[in-house]
Amino acid sequence: MAGKLLAHLRQQWIGVVALLLVLTGGTAYALDGSNTVFTDDLVNGDVKAADIGQGAVATDEIANNQVKASDIDDGEVKAADIANGQVTADELAANSVHSDEVADGQVRTQEIGNGQVQSQDLAPGVAPGASGARAWGLVDEDANLVRSKQVTAVSNPNVGFYCIDPAPGIDVDTAVMVVGADAATSATGEVQNNVSQVEWSSDPLVCPDTTMEVQTFLGDGDPPTLGDIDEGGFDVFPDDEAFTFAIP
Repeated sequence: MAGKLLAHLRQQWIGVVALLLVLTGGTAYALDGSNTVFTDDLVNGDVKAADIGQGAVATDEIANNQVKASDIDDGEVKAADIANGQVTADELAANSVHSDEVADGQVRTQEIGNGQVQSQDLAPGVAPGASGARAWGLVDEDANLVRSKQVTAVSNPNVGFYCIDPAPGIDVDTAVMVVGADAATSATGEVQNNVSQVEWSSDPLVCPDTTMEVQTFLGDGDPPTLGDIDEGGFDVFPDDEAFTFAIP
């Protein structure tokens, strides 16, 4: 009777083991003690995110060069995530950040460290300290642009009136202009007691509202005294004069 009972129990145990083998994919695992789960104890792909504690994966657990761009969500790497000195020139390929990767107007003063823009970073012909003028020009008395930057056109609709049309991006309603006479071609002269006068008008009288108006005058000593001191009258009237201007 005892022999039959042992045989029956043996058959039931074999059935339990067989069931475990089926449920585990044909492999039985034996774990000894605690903290003894090794790589060969795990089925590939069976460790999920829910099985990993918060902060449990550190630098030591990640093989070198194993975090790829596809593993990082867009916009998830912030300045605070980069340790000081960890991004070096060797990690930045030449021209790796292009203009189409920077949104318009997104690089501002606060994004540029003091002293980080050097002379070699400026466009050819732009001297350090001289890049603040958004537009400038030298205009002769016939409204020709002799030299210029960021100026679309200059017109001379009336005697003594010049209309400066800045390049797109310069708002004439908020911009200011600094002007001055060009002594090389102006009517200023001590022999005739003449003086060229150039003024910017923030409230245009003749020019369109989309332009900036410059008015030029001649101060005429009348009658001339042929000396340094004008003892006669002095008449000021509109006159076409050469001038320079700058829009900061």
